[in-house]
Amino acid sequence: MLETILAIGLLAVAAPTKSSHKPGKTLSGEAARATAPEPDSLFYKVSVSKGQTLSWIGLRQLGAWTPSIAAKVVEDNPGVKPDLLVEGQNLRLRRSLDQRALSPAQQIASASRTAVVTRTMGQVEILLADGTSRPLAANQFLSVGDRIRTGTGGVAELIIDNQSVLRLRENSQLALVSIQDTGKIHQGHAGTQVSLEMGRLWTKVRKWAGPLVGFEVRLPNAIAGVHGTIFESIVHADSSGEVDVYDGVVGVTGSKKSGEVRVSRGQQTSISPDGLVGAPKLLSGPQEKETPAEDPFQGVQGPLEDNASQSTLQNTVSHSPAPPNSTEPPCKIGGGC
Repeated sequence: MLETILAIGLLAVAAPTKSSHKPGKTLSGEAARATAPEPDSLFYKVSVSKGQTLSWIGLRQLGAWTPSIAAKVVEDNPGVKPDLLVEGQNLRLRRSLDQRALSPAQQIASASRTAVVTRTMGQVEILLADGTSRPLAANQFLSVGDRIRTGTGGVAELIIDNQSVLRLRENSQLALVSIQDTGKIHQGHAGTQVSLEMGRLWTKVRKWAGPLVGFEVRLPNAIAGVHGTIFESIVHADSSGEVDVYDGVVGVTGSKKSGEVRVSRGQQTSISPDGLVGAPKLLSGPQEKETPAEDPFQGVQGPLEDNASQSTLQNTVSHSPAPPNSTEPPCKIGGGC
């Protein structure tokens, strides 16, 4: 999709402008203003660092990255190849696109309900509905129903609706089940759900987004419900699983329906192939066994900063319109929604 946006943006910039004035005549004041470059004061100037992608920079500097924001950034940087950024290259990001000062209610209301791939390494594919696949690259947008698969040495990092940071590790497969589904939220279910079908998934959910939107990782025989946290989910070949919590709390419910097991910071739990969730125990070894995703929201200040109290966030979002009613049935463990 981004390639299409790029093509449209470049054509719009490159197309010659027809002019009715005669040679030797000066342009009218209106025409001169139309062709004059916009002042630098309207833009942030950003220098690209090693390994950064356009979508990651946009999320860091603007607080959001949607198809419409991507199109505008491409238009404002006609000489830049979005998929081939070079270290030290300068970008212009329009200040009016900055959403970092929006309240949680405004963020939720303006969400595009998409995910964007901010980084890939090695073999990463998107699996299509007809059973075929194609390579997946940074800056591409994903939507509900899309599935991602990584091969040996492959890694994919993505941001879901500007709220959740995910890193899918090698030999893993992930499906996007729902993204900020207002019907599910109104029914008391998590609005954003992903399904880890095999492999390992590192996840960081912004603390304000967890309670207000809800985020779940669905394993073959369990559901891990998140309340603003950093954790990793693992699915083994025999469908057994594991949840390791590095910050916050995760509630894990198995298909045996023996109640939710709350796993706190520095703890882990295991899930048997038949869906029995074990008692939490201390994590062994380092707190994070592998490199986490690079979070573009880390250290960003404002109404959405993660150290804001939940009572403040709840009060802020309570004035937003109630989500519409939904007749969708609740999700079932191991099944669709």
